[in-house]
Amino acid sequence: MANNGDQYFNATFRSACHIADFSPLLMRPRARTLNHFSSPLSQGAKPFLPASRVDQTLADNFSALNLSSPASGQMSSISTPSPHVTPVSVLPGNSPSQSPGISPTNSPMLIRRNDSPVPSMRQNPVTVKSASNTIQENVGGTTYFYSPEDFAPQYQGVQVLPSYSYYPGMPAHIAHMKVKTNMPQFFMPDEIKMELLNRHACSLLQIDPAQNPDIPNEVDSYNQLYPLEQSAANPLQKSSTFSYPTTCYKAVNTKDGLTYCLRRIHGFRLANTKCMATIDQWKKLYHPNVVQLKEVFTTTAFGDNSLIFVYDFHPVAETLMLRHFTAPSTLNGYSGTLNAETQRSFTANKGATGANGPRQHAGLLPESLIWAYIVQLSSALRAIHAAGLACGVLDPTKILISSKSRLRINCIGIFDVVNFDSTQGNLVSLVPHYQQEDLVALGKVVLALACNSVMAIQRDHVSNSLELVARNYSADLKNLILYLMGSQRRQRSINDIMPMIGARFYTQLDAAQLRSDVVENELAKEVENGRLFRIMCKLATILERPEFSIDTSWSETGDRYMLKLFRDYIFHQVDEHGSPWIDMAHMVDSLNKLDAGVMDKVTLMSRDEQTMLVVSYAELKQSFESAFSELLSATQQHHNNFA
Repeated sequence: MANNGDQYFNATFRSACHIADFSPLLMRPRARTLNHFSSPLSQGAKPFLPASRVDQTLADNFSALNLSSPASGQMSSISTPSPHVTPVSVLPGNSPSQSPGISPTNSPMLIRRNDSPVPSMRQNPVTVKSASNTIQENVGGTTYFYSPEDFAPQYQGVQVLPSYSYYPGMPAHIAHMKVKTNMPQFFMPDEIKMELLNRHACSLLQIDPAQNPDIPNEVDSYNQLYPLEQSAANPLQKSSTFSYPTTCYKAVNTKDGLTYCLRRIHGFRLANTKCMATIDQWKKLYHPNVVQLKEVFTTTAFGDNSLIFVYDFHPVAETLMLRHFTAPSTLNGYSGTLNAETQRSFTANKGATGANGPRQHAGLLPESLIWAYIVQLSSALRAIHAAGLACGVLDPTKILISSKSRLRINCIGIFDVVNFDSTQGNLVSLVPHYQQEDLVALGKVVLALACNSVMAIQRDHVSNSLELVARNYSADLKNLILYLMGSQRRQRSINDIMPMIGARFYTQLDAAQLRSDVVENELAKEVENGRLFRIMCKLATILERPEFSIDTSWSETGDRYMLKLFRDYIFHQVDEHGSPWIDMAHMVDSLNKLDAGVMDKVTLMSRDEQTMLVVSYAELKQSFESAFSELLSATQQHHNNFA
């Protein structure tokens, strides 16, 4: 695998650059020198410099770029240009648009093809072409007319891009959001890492078919079913939302290999397929706060007539009920009881206000979190109603929470199928009525969150619940609840609550953008970690290879021997006591220098301390790429022979 960074750099600028241009690669000065030798050199050890062949090859390669000596500071010689190209002087640190090391040909098309694809940030105004200087050229029977000004350098102060890549450090605009540590952070924080690992583990869960004979091995085109909900004590217990027993499974689609969530409706026979038109509308709805519906089908794989709804799978997500309301009793589809502190807050401390009021002692949720939920749920309802649909499942047991506060409405479309009645007239005319019920359901969810108990929505407790909201939260939150749960005599819209949300919407937008900045910074680290991982993979394919082209000593001779010693220099360091010296900064720094091919020197020693090499990273990179290219060429040739 070729180094894309070098190819991009050479193809873009094709210019000489001073050796000092590579110096920024040094991440930080080392606090101490590496003690690679745990004991003095043996008597027969002699310092050994690379053979002249290596130096001469490197010199020949770099002479093509006309690199000037750092000490001389003189201009490099330039090949004789063609008549239509203006000669350019090359100074150390400059990067002209035309390469001084590559003699331009007479064809203008080649020059255009080799010009830098990156536009200059500073350009001089294009000069007016002179008709007297027009050059005529015939190529392949086609006559081209061009002017010398077409190919003259028009850039000044062109930025010099490095030929290497590494993580430059945390951006300043998010530094204040991170916990400051004295150690460099090469990897993502443990919090994000554990969350992602838990998601991966949840996606890979499997069951023992022998212990779960009631779960089929395959349902339609889905296999590897795994139950996502605890089995009910009574298998025939009906869902309070759909009036049918339901079960949820994780499954893998054999067609695309992706993981989905299957919601099974037990014992449901689909008598009329007219409701599938509404399902098609749901499948077209995509919103970040709605779990998307993929498909619906019937099956007898479970031993009965079951209806299967297929949704996107969001691992490690939990319902709003489990996150905020956990209690044994059931009431109107909600589970939970008023905790003692909330009950007392209905009747006591009526005059308490301030920071130490009932909200702190009653364990109520922060108002900012409640508004974050309101913004997401209202946004989802706005998209659903705009599509001419009604949610029908706005229930704490059907709202999923991912991460800390990311909400998604689950089980969409089920209400439209299980409650479908073909005897009713125009079904479209009933949608506005169900949309009004969605607003009432949203008001109940918000009231339950504000009181930290689902019992607060009982008719006997509503007045006390609203009084609790008035004492502990802003007037806007109370007015929003009153509006949503108010009289349905007039038509209302989800858009009407936007003035009540007000500037809090911008707070949620700001939080989402800051979160995006933090995640992008962590992604930037992993991009560079992936690059270093590819370098290590290349080294592993070269080193310790048993044989190559019937040569059992291929990996131990020639340029590969230097790479073997360099591997020991990176990973097998020891301190003055002979103990392993493990320094992640040293490993990252050395691999980055190898990838860049800087001119810094490094001392390599054999394990028997009989051979010592002093080489530059540029020489190591040349040997590294040469050895790996040799492996790739052999692989390609083998494939061509059997093609």
